[in-house]
Amino acid sequence: MPGKRCVARRFSLHAPPSVPGESRRLRLAKLIAFLGFALRSTLSGVSVWPKKRATLPVGPTIQSKPDFCPFCDGRRIVKRGLRKNSFRHLQIYWCRDCGKYFSSLAGLKGVKYPPRVIARALCLYNLGHSQEQAARRIASENRVTVPRRTISDWISGYRSITTFHRLRAAAIRDFGQKMLQERTLDHQQIYQYKVHLAKLALTASAVPGDVAAKVKSYLLSIFENFPDDLFQDDRTANLQQQAPSANERIETPPAQTAVMRSS
Repeated sequence: MPGKRCVARRFSLHAPPSVPGESRRLRLAKLIAFLGFALRSTLSGVSVWPKKRATLPVGPTIQSKPDFCPFCDGRRIVKRGLRKNSFRHLQIYWCRDCGKYFSSLAGLKGVKYPPRVIARALCLYNLGHSQEQAARRIASENRVTVPRRTISDWISGYRSITTFHRLRAAAIRDFGQKMLQERTLDHQQIYQYKVHLAKLALTASAVPGDVAAKVKSYLLSIFENFPDDLFQDDRTANLQQQAPSANERIETPPAQTAVMRSS
């Protein structure tokens, strides 16, 4: 039958190897036994093919192209393949001016991890979490294991742009790990509204007191007396539905002009 010939041809690739000095009859018996095992495995739904090794999910390769070379400031940049690590693919570029290769995230420390993981770790640390707590939160949210030492290197490496570290100790003393107050605005689209209480408390020293009080009152009023119903119904669409269309409008006849009597 064609099906049997197809099965035999398929599993002949995995036939047992021949042994020097083995008789032809023994060789044929081993081959028949192997084909019988392969056929039974196929009928029972058990695959005899070797399973592929499970790989970690790799992130997307959509990355913005740099405008210039980080080494020579050259503008003639071309793509030169992809580099794959444990989490994603990185686009590699080649500069025609200096002949050096670089990635799209040149200058970013810890490019092994996605930027969102690095930013999340720094955010958690500046919100009052310890490095160990930040590592646990990253593992639970992103399923990525980041060593505590790596987070420490990120904190020291990005200290120049994460300027909130100067106020972190005072913010923890006043607010602990509750620096953020947030609520969900369930409007036509769902928004996550957040207020950084520690930064809000510092506005009084940066702007006049009456201005800071008005800003604080307005921002905190969103949590209590915000008119959510105004944004849950599409009033514009309702007005358009209620308004008559051009075809439905009744044309009013023009007013009859008074006819002047002729004398």
